[in-house]
Amino acid sequence: MVINKMILKNLRLDKFVKRIIKGNSNPKNDKIDLIDNTETPLINTDAIKLKSSCAAARYVNLYEPPALKGANYVGFDFIYGKNADKKIAPASIVKLLTCMVLIDYQKDLDESFELIEKDRASGSGANLNPGDIITFRDALYNMLLPSSNVSARAVSRVIGEKILKGKDGSPKLLFFRRMNRKAKEIGLKNSNFTNASGSYSEKMYSTANDLALLGVAALHYPDILNAWSSSSYVINVQGVNAREIEIKSTLKNIYDSDILGGKTGTLSGTLKTNNLITLVSMGNNNFIILLTAGATFDRQRYTDTRKIINYMNGHIRWPLRHLS
Repeated sequence: MVINKMILKNLRLDKFVKRIIKGNSNPKNDKIDLIDNTETPLINTDAIKLKSSCAAARYVNLYEPPALKGANYVGFDFIYGKNADKKIAPASIVKLLTCMVLIDYQKDLDESFELIEKDRASGSGANLNPGDIITFRDALYNMLLPSSNVSARAVSRVIGEKILKGKDGSPKLLFFRRMNRKAKEIGLKNSNFTNASGSYSEKMYSTANDLALLGVAALHYPDILNAWSSSSYVINVQGVNAREIEIKSTLKNIYDSDILGGKTGTLSGTLKTNNLITLVSMGNNNFIILLTAGATFDRQRYTDTRKIINYMNGHIRWPLRHLS
């Protein structure tokens, strides 16, 4: 039953989050030295046939790296890649970085702020209006579940204003600079971010490898983990039009027992692309961050994700030591 799968998954995720909060299981992938951006993956690129144009899978290195069954390869955390360093449109996967910058600068996520006319945005998650008052925590969930562009724009403005502290300048541009600074700090070497929502911009780009590294870095943020693993959430809107809004995750495989969380990224029209990042449990306290990008159709990103997981289950010998 779905309920039983969700209970098991939430228990596993809860243990994962608690280890990170205690500080005794921080992922060690956060300072990866990419030599000329040409890492060699553990699994051969041609071993898995995908519809997605790009993909990358990284082992969440809690204690030791995996090895291929029957082989002596060790020292890998870059497990699989397909065109992993090709420039792509990151779409709403960018919101992970937006949430990281938000948490870095806003220690009290239960503080409220008001949306204004300039926060209006087209696209996904257009469920808020000028005059609505919500908490930063509500904004974070709204970005990570229905992928709200409005919340992303509002957060970039409000946090930018807080950083400026009344000085002259553009709050949003300052926030975008903070996003790029954060990206460099966590090892993203082939990315440039020009907005907080992931809306298409000619000057905004990333790679499957960089976005997978972004996912690994996001694991240091329990608030992000708790949000992107949720199937639904209720936003309490204050202001003139006070109301409750139930939001749901865009992640269609959120009920799969081995998918502990994730985020979709979608662009429509002539720039059509379907991206997906997931945190996957491979059993025995082994986890991967898996990124697929550039699928033509929505379902392809899910079938490709499952293909990669199934291949790894059949070909990788995961460490069996349990965490103390």
